[in-house]
Amino acid sequence: MAEKPISLEDIYNLITNSNTELKGEIEQLNKNITEVKKEIENTNNKFKEIEEENKTLKNKLNVLEAKLKKYSVVAYGINEEDKGAAEEAKEFIEQKLEIFIEATQIRDSHRIGRKVENQKKPRPLVIELLNYRTKQNILIKSKQLPKRSGVFVTNDYTKEEYEKRKVLHAHLKQARQANNSAYIKKQQIICEW
Repeated sequence: MAEKPISLEDIYNLITNSNTELKGEIEQLNKNITEVKKEIENTNNKFKEIEEENKTLKNKLNVLEAKLKKYSVVAYGINEEDKGAAEEAKEFIEQKLEIFIEATQIRDSHRIGRKVENQKKPRPLVIELLNYRTKQNILIKSKQLPKRSGVFVTNDYTKEEYEKRKVLHAHLKQARQANNSAYIKKQQIICEW
């Protein structure tokens, strides 16, 4: 059997049908792209909401952490013994700072960091107190400790506050090298000329 020759009309119909099919596919692709864009926009909006919520929660967490640390101090240079952190804290406050304190006034105490055998420097001791007045007394009395004793007490700060203070301490050193009397107060450097 001989093949029938393809006429121009057949070619035209074939091209028209293909064109119609392509137009339908293109329209479907455009609809799909529009749907995907809407989904991406919705996802971006949800992501922004989650970011805002995360930011709010971080702020609330920082406030709570700061409130907890309001009643805490960190003591450096206190030798570690097998008595336990609470007993070490009470002993330090009574013997070195000469402040009488009942064991019930110390809410909690613990060492910072992992214990390592043959460690030269003792780990810092966090002392959480029940009232602010006791904390202030400890900070005031700790300033009277001899400078060469290697023992000092500071406020307990949040991680963010520690990072800020680290930067401030670098500037504080520069100010002191310029023969200025300087100190840090409320996250600011105070220079006295």
